[in-house]
Amino acid sequence: MALQSKSISGNGSKGHHKFTLTITENSTNNSANTSSISYTFKIAPITSGYNWATQGTNISYTITINGTNYTGTIPNYNGSSTITLKSGTVTVAHDATGTKTLSFSFKVTDRDGLSYTCGSASASGSMTLTKTTGQGLVYIDNGSGWDAYQVYIDNGSSWDRYIPYIDNGSSWDMY
Repeated sequence: MALQSKSISGNGSKGHHKFTLTITENSTNNSANTSSISYTFKIAPITSGYNWATQGTNISYTITINGTNYTGTIPNYNGSSTITLKSGTVTVAHDATGTKTLSFSFKVTDRDGLSYTCGSASASGSMTLTKTTGQGLVYIDNGSGWDAYQVYIDNGSSWDRYIPYIDNGSSWDMY
């Protein structure tokens, strides 16, 4: 699976503004079993001319990515431009098999609710990230079940994680 990007959008309840959260998968790290994800949250006009300048913390938003919240306020907006409200990069861990479905959402709260402010907005989505090689687990029979272990090999100066492979007859599969 190639690296990807996904956007979710929601219109403010007043009908004048649109909010968009874009999630971009930047890279995967097989040795750490993680992905680097960037996010950008924007406001844009649906109809120009609905601006505000003195709302302080009365218009706020919460972005949730993989269960972590990122918050902010919109004290002013010019009513005519697409503005990035918040952006950042996060590292997301995959499960032991190397898979991860990332969930994300946003919620905008307008406590003023004036005719020219944005009103409330929300949207949610998910994206299956590019699979990593996983944790490379080795299973050992303990007599009553199977215990999973990660195997590391001393390379002389540090420890490297060992990822075992098995010959399936036509190629090598990660074990």
